[in-house]
Amino acid sequence: MSSRARLGLLLVALSFGFVLLAAVVGFQGIGAVFGVVLVWCAVASQLVGIAYFTGEPNVFGKRRDGSLPLARRIVFGPYLVVAKAIAWLLPRLIRTRDHDEVAPGILLGRWVSPVPAHVTTVLDLTAELPRIPGGTAEYLPLPTLDGTAPDPRSVVLAVRAL
Repeated sequence: MSSRARLGLLLVALSFGFVLLAAVVGFQGIGAVFGVVLVWCAVASQLVGIAYFTGEPNVFGKRRDGSLPLARRIVFGPYLVVAKAIAWLLPRLIRTRDHDEVAPGILLGRWVSPVPAHVTTVLDLTAELPRIPGGTAEYLPLPTLDGTAPDPRSVVLAVRAL
């Protein structure tokens, strides 16, 4: 089983943990709000787990302009908060870069913000993080799940655009 599929199963298992915790907390009084949030986390984890298990990055619905539909932002809200926190923390904690300049003026990576002035093109590999507004660089999304390669058709389209 691939690491992507294992991560998908882990997220699905996590979703059941959220449901069990919600059942323990109950849905009365103040526990009702917490229970609803836990069920929301369960739904988001389940859907992301299925996306990883099947290798389908388009579950997030990332558009050509890099935005995510409002309904998807709501449904995946708990996961998106964690994903944004990780994307912000990783470069600060373990000195990773969120992008690489693969050719003069062309950035390839995730959640590039802010885009340096000399950059003409950004190839965004994230499936779940929306584009950061601003900048004049051409934006090309290649929605990709962590630990996987981009869809070959998307790569061909990006190369043609370049």
